[in-house]
Amino acid sequence: MTSAENIHPDMVIRARVKLLGVDRLPHEERVDAYRLLVRVDPRHLPRLVRYLLVWDKDGAPAPALRRAILEEAVSAARRLPAGDPERAELLDAALAAYERAQLSPM
Repeated sequence: MTSAENIHPDMVIRARVKLLGVDRLPHEERVDAYRLLVRVDPRHLPRLVRYLLVWDKDGAPAPALRRAILEEAVSAARRLPAGDPERAELLDAALAAYERAQLSPM
């Protein structure tokens, strides 16, 4: 059974409505919606990576959470297909943010 088979269609609809219905969702809610959508359709991976990086840039609440966010951003960027035109840019941005976070005191 794939991860997409475990997701109820109503959950996907709620995630999409959440993303469409609010101008400014909290970072965690936006990222959670994209996490769910990625499980159904990997074409949402670039958005997931971007919003993880935005969450880090805007200040994740705790150092451990920041590290987890950036690790997830790198992992998601690596999952982008090799032919995706955004892959190199997003992977470079995610790796650079992760490296900066490792060098800065947490």
